Amino acid sequence: MVLDSKVMLLRQKFAINSVKDWSRVSPAQVLATPDIGEATLNHLRLHLATHGITLANDQTPAFWQSHLYETKLGTLQVSNEDRSVVCPFTIIVDAQEKYPFEFNGITTDKDKRPIIVGTRVQSLGPTHGDYSMVGFEGECHIERKSKEDARGTILGWGERRERFEATLEFLSQVWRAAVIVECSFGELIESAESRGKKSVTENKRILHRQTMAWMTDFTVPWIFCDNRRLAEISAFRIMQRCFASQVQLKKQADETRKIPK
Repeated sequence: MVLDSKVMLLRQKFAINSVKDWSRVSPAQVLATPDIGEATLNHLRLHLATHGITLANDQTPAFWQSHLYETKLGTLQVSNEDRSVVCPFTIIVDAQEKYPFEFNGITTDKDKRPIIVGTRVQSLGPTHGDYSMVGFEGECHIERKSKEDARGTILGWGERRERFEATLEFLSQVWRAAVIVECSFGELIESAESRGKKSVTENKRILHRQTMAWMTDFTVPWIFCDNRRLAEISAFRIMQRCFASQVQLKKQADETRKIPK
């Protein structure tokens, strides 16, 4: 995407390694960069606002979140009648997550409005997965696996394997949980390589059978996605459904309490 390439250009120019690094960059510096205009600047402002970050000497994150209708994003004019939707829950990203989802570009089902998703980076613990939600710790947790990580974990031994089994044990006791893999099951199996004394054929068999064994032993859903983007959207939709279910349960409980005895 053009926007992605422009933001990457800015990240390289200002040596951005973490989201907090943007707080030392001013809007004027952003606009002084060739080929960067107001649309890119405002996209950046809104994204940083979901992280509670602002550019140097700029308006507050709350200002940008509450004034979305005044901001023109590319060809999308966000107005009072057609503004972005702020996600009603905040996603927790584990501090040890190396390649976190950013949850950008997700839209509502009905009218395709962009959903502004807030995230918070904090430690969930070594066996509690990579994602949860504020207020839903211990109730909704997701473990993310890239193809390489899934392959290495399943074929691995010792501490790495034990830690993952401890994660599965925890997830199996959580109200909403899943293991999301950024490739298809077939692609994972076909990615097997020879290792030590084990041949490609042997490792394919291990990948196939061990995955199914963990699925049935711990009764935790494994969701295999064709690519990282589908995995990102799937993770968000799981958490969205979890939040909606809790809202519905609370509504039913409130209605029950209103029924006269």
